[in-house]
Amino acid sequence: MKTFNKEEGKHMLKKAVKKFLSVVLATAMVVSSITVYGASVKVPEDRVLTSVKEYSIAPGIKEKHITTVDKDGNNQVQAYMAEVDLKTSSIGMMAGYKNYDKTGKWGMQTVRDQAKAAEKATGKTIVAAINGDYFDMGTGQPWGSLVMGGDIVQTQNGYPYFAIMKDGTADCREAYEPLDDVVEAIGSPFFLVKDGKALEELAADPYAMPRCAVGIKADGSVIIYEADGRQAPKSCGQSLYETAKQMEAMGCVEALYLDGGGSATFASRTEGTDSLEVKNSPSDGTERKVSSSLFIYSDAKANGEFDHATISPLEEVYTPGSTVQFEAKGVDSAGSKADLPKDATFVLKDDSFGTIDGTTGQFVSNGTEGTVEVQLKSGDKVVGSTTIEVRKPDSITFVNDEVNLGFEEETDLGLTVKWNNRQVNYVDGDFIWTTENVTDANKQPSDLSIGTFKDNKFTSSDGNTLYGTIRCKYKNSDIQATINVVVGLQPTVVYDFEDHTMEDGTVIPAADWYSTAADKKEPNAGFKTMNYGRGGNESTEVVDIASGEPVRFGNHSLKLNYDFSQCGAVTEGACVGLENPSGDIPGTPTGIGMYVYAPEGIPNFWLRIQLYDANGTVLNLNFTEEANLDEHKLGGFDWTGWKYVEASLKDYQAPYKFLGNNMIRLMFVNGTGMGLFDKDGNKIQPSDRKGAIYIDNIQFVYGANTDDTDNPSIDTISANGTELNDDAVLDTNNVTFTARASDLQNKYTSGVDFTTANVWLDGVNLTNGGSMHTDESKDEISLNNQKLANGKHTIKFSVRDKFGNEASKTKTFEVKNKDDNTVTINATSQGEVNIGDEANIDFTASDVSKVNELTATVKLAKGYSDYSVSYAEGFEQAKEPEYNKANNQVTIYAKKKASETSNQIATYADTANEDSNKIATLSVKIPLDVSAGSKFSYSIPSATYKIAAGDGEETYTFVQDTEYTDIGDYYTISFSDLIEGMDITMSVKDSKTGKRVKGVSVYKEDGELLGKTDLRGNITTSKFQEAQAISVYAQDDNGHRSFITKAQTYATAGNEDGTPTFVKVNAVKDSTSMKNITWVSKPGVSEDTPVVLYAKKSDYEKDGDAAFKKVEGKCKLTSLSGYSDVKENRIIYANSAEISNLDVDTTYVYKVGDGDLWSKEYKFTTAYKNEDTKFFLVGDTQAEDTTIISKITDMISKEHYDFGVQTGDFVDDPTKYNYWDNILTAFDGDVFKGVDMIHVTGNHELAGDPDSTIAKNMFNIESEHHYSVTYGNVYVAVIGYTASKNQTIEDAKWLVEDAAKSNAKWKVVVSHQPPYGTNETTHDCENVHKYISEACDQAGIDFMFSGHDHAYARTNPLKAGTRDTENGTVYYVCGSTGEKSYPATNVRGYDFAKFGNTDYDGIYFSVDANASEFKVDVYDQDGNLLDTYTKSKGECANGIHDYVYQGDGHLICKKCDGSRKVDGYTGIATNKDNGLPMFFANGNLDKNRWETNDNDNYYVGEDGVAVTGKNTIDGKEYTFDENGKFVRGSFVEEVVKDKKGKDVTITRYYTAGGSYALMWQEIDGNLYYFQNSGKEMGRMLSGGQWIITTRGKNTKRTYTFAKDGKLTVGAFEDELDSDGNVKGTRYYWGDNYVTGEVEIKGKKYKFDENGYMVKEPETTTDTTTEKPTTPATTTQKPTTQKPTTEVTTQKPTTEVTTQKPTTVVTTQKPTTKKPTTVVTTQKLGKASVAKKSAKRVSKKKISLMVKKVNKANGYQVRVYKTKKNANNNKKALVTCTKKVVKANKNAVTIKVTSKKFKNKKTLYARVRAFRKVGKNTSYGKWSKPVKIKNK
Repeated sequence: MKTFNKEEGKHMLKKAVKKFLSVVLATAMVVSSITVYGASVKVPEDRVLTSVKEYSIAPGIKEKHITTVDKDGNNQVQAYMAEVDLKTSSIGMMAGYKNYDKTGKWGMQTVRDQAKAAEKATGKTIVAAINGDYFDMGTGQPWGSLVMGGDIVQTQNGYPYFAIMKDGTADCREAYEPLDDVVEAIGSPFFLVKDGKALEELAADPYAMPRCAVGIKADGSVIIYEADGRQAPKSCGQSLYETAKQMEAMGCVEALYLDGGGSATFASRTEGTDSLEVKNSPSDGTERKVSSSLFIYSDAKANGEFDHATISPLEEVYTPGSTVQFEAKGVDSAGSKADLPKDATFVLKDDSFGTIDGTTGQFVSNGTEGTVEVQLKSGDKVVGSTTIEVRKPDSITFVNDEVNLGFEEETDLGLTVKWNNRQVNYVDGDFIWTTENVTDANKQPSDLSIGTFKDNKFTSSDGNTLYGTIRCKYKNSDIQATINVVVGLQPTVVYDFEDHTMEDGTVIPAADWYSTAADKKEPNAGFKTMNYGRGGNESTEVVDIASGEPVRFGNHSLKLNYDFSQCGAVTEGACVGLENPSGDIPGTPTGIGMYVYAPEGIPNFWLRIQLYDANGTVLNLNFTEEANLDEHKLGGFDWTGWKYVEASLKDYQAPYKFLGNNMIRLMFVNGTGMGLFDKDGNKIQPSDRKGAIYIDNIQFVYGANTDDTDNPSIDTISANGTELNDDAVLDTNNVTFTARASDLQNKYTSGVDFTTANVWLDGVNLTNGGSMHTDESKDEISLNNQKLANGKHTIKFSVRDKFGNEASKTKTFEVKNKDDNTVTINATSQGEVNIGDEANIDFTASDVSKVNELTATVKLAKGYSDYSVSYAEGFEQAKEPEYNKANNQVTIYAKKKASETSNQIATYADTANEDSNKIATLSVKIPLDVSAGSKFSYSIPSATYKIAAGDGEETYTFVQDTEYTDIGDYYTISFSDLIEGMDITMSVKDSKTGKRVKGVSVYKEDGELLGKTDLRGNITTSKFQEAQAISVYAQDDNGHRSFITKAQTYATAGNEDGTPTFVKVNAVKDSTSMKNITWVSKPGVSEDTPVVLYAKKSDYEKDGDAAFKKVEGKCKLTSLSGYSDVKENRIIYANSAEISNLDVDTTYVYKVGDGDLWSKEYKFTTAYKNEDTKFFLVGDTQAEDTTIISKITDMISKEHYDFGVQTGDFVDDPTKYNYWDNILTAFDGDVFKGVDMIHVTGNHELAGDPDSTIAKNMFNIESEHHYSVTYGNVYVAVIGYTASKNQTIEDAKWLVEDAAKSNAKWKVVVSHQPPYGTNETTHDCENVHKYISEACDQAGIDFMFSGHDHAYARTNPLKAGTRDTENGTVYYVCGSTGEKSYPATNVRGYDFAKFGNTDYDGIYFSVDANASEFKVDVYDQDGNLLDTYTKSKGECANGIHDYVYQGDGHLICKKCDGSRKVDGYTGIATNKDNGLPMFFANGNLDKNRWETNDNDNYYVGEDGVAVTGKNTIDGKEYTFDENGKFVRGSFVEEVVKDKKGKDVTITRYYTAGGSYALMWQEIDGNLYYFQNSGKEMGRMLSGGQWIITTRGKNTKRTYTFAKDGKLTVGAFEDELDSDGNVKGTRYYWGDNYVTGEVEIKGKKYKFDENGYMVKEPETTTDTTTEKPTTPATTTQKPTTQKPTTEVTTQKPTTEVTTQKPTTVVTTQKPTTKKPTTVVTTQKLGKASVAKKSAKRVSKKKISLMVKKVNKANGYQVRVYKTKKNANNNKKALVTCTKKVVKANKNAVTIKVTSKKFKNKKTLYARVRAFRKVGKNTSYGKWSKPVKIKNK
């Protein structure tokens, strides 16, 4: 996982990877194929393959471990890959997530734990795995797709993805490709390879780090790949482009990048084992928790039966003479564990290399070099083998040129031994070690030993700093290397934060030298701070020891201030480092360390440092541990006070470089819990994430550090032998406290210095009071026999070690002993106090007579420094009170008067007045500059008192928590006419009674008297006519006064000529009859008499201004005073007017003004009840730059909308006019003068204006809390911002009740705070989530649209928080329209369907709501569709309505009550008065024409309504039923020309549409036939037999018709099969055959369900003539136009009998028995292929010409790769059959296509004929083989 989150990843995509989408490809490097020791892999040409180890995981799955270097033998990379052949039926791939959770409950889990969960859930055996997509570090939500087992957990979110399709194949897909055919998918941030080529654009990313990828080869197999990094020289990592080139080299035609860095994980199950193992080396040292994963599974069934053995080691290199232990594991056919054969024996394939123990597998090299193959045999069969190399090294190197060591440190010195660029395993005795050129600390030659050698390990000497050279030489060769060694070099402090002395002797103060201020003085150290831009803030300052702030060494330390209090579910940092780092860090340090002071209660933040290593790799090093809450590890700060911390560099490669201002990083990481807890595991509040740490002496460590850098520890604090826990309660007043201290034991431990022990009881240091004792033998510090009064107390111990490291611990507890009567003292205030008066803190005792002394420290708020102390009767000052300015503390000292006795004081107490138990009173003057709403606060951190006890006295202590008291005043001041150029009037009222008071003086803040109030309590002055700030107060003659009251006189805003500006129409309760209009005008020019003139557009166009009606409005003088520069503030007239009693669906013209100055004319149209509605919606618009908003409003203006919604935070600051001017200008187009806008109150509307007065004035809003409106078929409930739980509960209750009153089709809530939010930086949506979402469930809300979070998201339909597609509410977070966009997080695991996409600068919504569908489209600022969602419901959910025409241009559906305008409507509706059909075409009513609907015909008259009864149309009579349906036409005799040109009279039947009928028609229950071609088209056949040619079949049938044209006798017809054989006989009545038993001409026939005759006729005496029962198909309706396929009717040449036939046809139910069909097979001839015709048409297609075989109806073709196969008719490449459709007279051309032909140079073919009759097929003989000629 990156150190960057999604936003930083986005930055990289936009700068480099996003360019990939253009697919600008350059010529790729040539890829070389290298085979190493039996395994093959390809690498790019700039890399050299040094080792590849191949393992079989399971059938169809191979694993390879790959090692490569560059051409110079450097920059080694170790990589791991698995290749899976998805064509293998037993294997597949699947996606994984934490706990295999498919519900969208986000989290993180290691890859292996995800695999276990997936195995448990699916029953699959996972054999290989790799981590998946980028993800939100705060929540674990992946960026892109996640599909598991066919369930779409998350959609693409704009990112490509790797998919397993429903057919089992794999695909790398673009973001826009749908998921509907996907069963498994994980997202990817971007492509690496497309069309077989690495994307060149990736070269823009130079960083080498751990990388992961997944790719698909041309044959469909899949590769998962991981390359280790950040572990130079072992594995340096790869850049993105290097990873892409490697995937290309391995044959991937497509590849996607997966998450890398510390997240990179490759795990597999080695053959013969039962569990996944992490094969790579994670760069963080441990397997990291990640988001999604990708798994390879095998369904191969383990049977435990031995199949083969796997032997290790594999492909390792050893020096000659080595002893190598081989190990074998048994494997079954599935790759699972199996027992080895009992006779299994190790053998060498070539005994010349040495010997091997057949049982143990121990190989002993005899020194011979070469490749050694070790086999495992069972009997004579080799069941497993492996190879190793025995080689002399050809190179020896060390990781670094120099190594720094501590004293007595053992190390291998970073020795690297290679052969042919491969790592060599060496043994003791292989090398000769020597030391050279040893010098001392002064670089003078020395005879001291620098260290010793044993088993190829070096152990440094002890006690002296030495320098030297060590030489390592391979025995009997010249292969050698040297390394410089430094032993005992002490740390070098690089930043001590003290004053800096320049070379010229100039001293620069530390505060200037280490300043991070933007305007810091030059020269300086170049320090700078930064954060990640996720809500945090940071700064630094250098503090002085004299300030009392922590300093570890010298006089200064660096204070790093942090503020993460506003950070949500994100990762944020407070970072400090160098602005322009340059040069390498000197030498080869082994670590970097510093001293850090952690204040009491600091959260468990992560403290880290970043450096570059020699390869430019960023090293992320830890000063504190990372949290792992699953293992109960809090990580982070686990100490209080100073502590030395060090990050190791021992595993990395020098030289190092500083990274920059991201060097030292104090990190808040919500996702892992770092910063959420204190060191004791208590969860902290966000406000506690603000504070500071202190840093001193940043130093480089060079191996040795003899300082004691470990803090001692206060392990426990006990009270009377029982360990104290926080907030413990003791039931005794006599307590002995014991602290146990210890020091970490190591070589340089200095030990606890018990002489530095200190103890504080209730803030009082009792170290030197004689009660504290130390016992070094027990490591204990004790405070003995403390007598405590009942109440709260604190105990604190501290101690240092002998190096000055300190430990401290504090515990808070309470004493509660009900039997104790010890005097207790409390400090209480006297209730509310007024400004300028004194707040009194009374110290009272439970028995004041026993109190002798009191010393109490009172902590006050800053600014409260004017105080006095008074003493009760009997007490006096013991010492002058002291004020500690640094801590804002006052310490008072009281004692009993020497002349007073306890009895006398008791007498005072007995007087029973309120001061009877008082000792002293601290009176604190309330400053005159406090503001209204302030509170007076105090606490007692330390207090001591003495009470009389017998002849002596006892001392007690106590503490007290913070108390608060309200601050009030005597008078209030209000203002009027605060307009520049005018006198202003101030009114003074009594704060308690609210009545105006006379004779009270009013002063400017500087004390200038303005005058006294008159009898009405007013004072008028001309002092403030210019725009300026006003600060005044009122004070009476007794000194009683008001708070300083601030106001200002304002410059005015608006059009300079006084005409209205920003005219808008806003939300109204009844959109069908009302309009709410607002506008702004300029005070002093315009009058405060707002007026609206309005008229119907039709009346205005006719009568002009005379048509106008007048409505008077309201004017509110509104001040906007948000700027500190008062000259920027403005005052305006906010005007509003409501028009009522308007006509429905009517367009009006209006203008606004003050009766004299007018706007231009604008238009609006009222709504229609339940009408289809279209509205737009925009989220938070608060922005100074309105470029994007203007683009969006321009696009909105181009569409027709019925209303609009803005979800709150319309402006960033409602108190600043410029903000309103900006945004209102963007919405000032004419369209917004006619389209109502619903404005939600956001938190920014309340900022500086808690009652939202300004916004309510601007929009004439009914309530800032809630209100509802209805537009067409959409009910909209509006809920404003609130942080109040009670208000939210009230809003929720209102919503349920109000929504129940609405019968609108769709119910919508618009709010500012989202119930399902994406931004966790605030916690003000919790009440909304709980109460409003419940209300939505109860109210049946369909959609809820919210703002606030400045991100886009859409939930799935939710009810009670869970997915409910049918009944749930869809919740939207509506993004923003520019400037402010925040990363989306999902820390609470909400079920989002669309989430996190931020690849846009602004968005808006377009919503269409009709009676059946509610469709939401989301567009970006350029009009690109980002998301779409549709909900359907109701009786008309299919979109089919039953409309009734209202006569007013509207249609209302009878089923769903939805309405719409007829404009643009095409379809049918019924008349509201008589229910008869009416027909519309594109909004126009059809008249005087025929219409058809659902196969019924109508005729609409002049009124557009369908006619009924008998009607004469175009001279012909037609009959319609009571519903307007056509029921009968008319027979008409007409004279036409026959084909000889003679006049003939024929009978035609005119049917619906006004056309004469053609062909078969049923009229009044009888069948007729009308000629459909020729001169006599439409003629009714009658009076005899007629031959009719059937359509399609082209057969002739003979029918008999009566004189009046009625059909009397049908036609028998033999049906033929495709071979021309008779299948059976049918009887046709008209165009349809009959079924069942029928009687025809006195004979009974029986026909099966398919109409075939199955029973011979029987004679019957019944002479009735009836129509037969026909199949389900009905007689065809009359044809009203000439058919496209001509059907002829011919009169027979034989005599036509005209008398009535005696045919009898019955309508009995048919049987279902089918007739028996007999089919015979026929012998076919041999096929013959024309040789010249056999040729390739393309790479995949061949063509043959075959001599036609008589009676054949198809041919079978076989194609072969070789002539031998063709001659033997075996191993055909392709076999196919081809039916004959068209053929020449003597030959048939056959074409065969197959991708198998593609790469075959030669092909041969044979052909044979076949004939299929029924279910039987006959074949002829095969032709001779012919060779296919290449094209």
